[in-house]
Amino acid sequence: MWHIAMIIFLYFGMAFGDIISGSSGSNRNSNASCFDDPSQMSCMNYIYPASNISNAINMLCMPMLHGNMGMPSMAGCSVSRQCKAKKASGQYCNGMSILADVCFVEQMSGMSACKPYAALCRPSSMVMQCTMNPSVPNFVSGMSAKKSVLDMCQMMPMDPCSDCTTSKCPDPLMTLGMLCQSMSGMKQCADWTKMCSSIGNGMGMYCGGSDGPIVPMMRMYFHTGINDIFLFKSWVPKNHFDYFLFLVFFFFLAVFQIFLKGLRSLKEKKWQKSDKAMAKLNSVAKNEPLLSNDGSITKIKGARIPFLNNSMRALFVFVTGTFDYCLMFAAMTFNVGIFFAVVCGFAFGTLLFGHKVKDGETYAMCCT
Repeated sequence: MWHIAMIIFLYFGMAFGDIISGSSGSNRNSNASCFDDPSQMSCMNYIYPASNISNAINMLCMPMLHGNMGMPSMAGCSVSRQCKAKKASGQYCNGMSILADVCFVEQMSGMSACKPYAALCRPSSMVMQCTMNPSVPNFVSGMSAKKSVLDMCQMMPMDPCSDCTTSKCPDPLMTLGMLCQSMSGMKQCADWTKMCSSIGNGMGMYCGGSDGPIVPMMRMYFHTGINDIFLFKSWVPKNHFDYFLFLVFFFFLAVFQIFLKGLRSLKEKKWQKSDKAMAKLNSVAKNEPLLSNDGSITKIKGARIPFLNNSMRALFVFVTGTFDYCLMFAAMTFNVGIFFAVVCGFAFGTLLFGHKVKDGETYAMCCT
């Protein structure tokens, strides 16, 4: 039964290809020359109708019958879906660019829906609509993305791996983007890295960036790169400048932490003097009766606790403890740059304020 359905699908596909190529009626007469030889100067301003482009994309991205990797899994179809959902933007959301992704990069130029575009936008074409809307630079095809994902998941199973298996992989490019943003150092991410370094904003769902980074996964080993979460879910560097600001922030937070501990040591000397005076007064209150003005014997009532001094100690512990744990969690991202920013901040802070800190506290960086 499915053989009959496939024959019907191909039949209507061929008929549809004839229609969108302009091979019937007046379109055949007026546009045939540009499809036959688009290298003519007269074809430079030819416009491929938007309705034909949209229909071609819809046809190419229809699910194939009984296929493990249906047509929607093509990377170009993934881009089309993201653009329609307003999750992607920019020049690569243009319909002609998406057709270039599917028909040329995915090597589907033999498909009936691709034939008109392939004829019009062949390498020698002078049609500006073709030359101004190329495919995504260094675009990773769906088949290549799926192969890379399966290889990565075989080596190191991760959460996104469940979205792409040998039997079902609806969006291999998206899955590859999720994996490579967390594991960019793996060799299977070489093509992804090349693609993402060639495109600008607008494709954040695949490459990360200001227009839609994917939340990175936790990597429990030392690694480089900028895609990590620092303390809060929204604290993810969108570019190298953001990452530099995080380095500066954690460096100076570590320096400030050493300063606070030095300040507490200085204050502690003052508080201890007050505590000793309070203790002496408490001792007198407990053991030494005093004469009142009328000559009767009385005692100082109760021992007093240095509540004010202890309140200040508690405040310092709260602040330094909070900063200590924040710095610890930042270092525990295992991001090499952040780790050394924290450690170097502690070292530089000790260089500046180490003489103010009581013995041993400088090096008790966490969590005292």
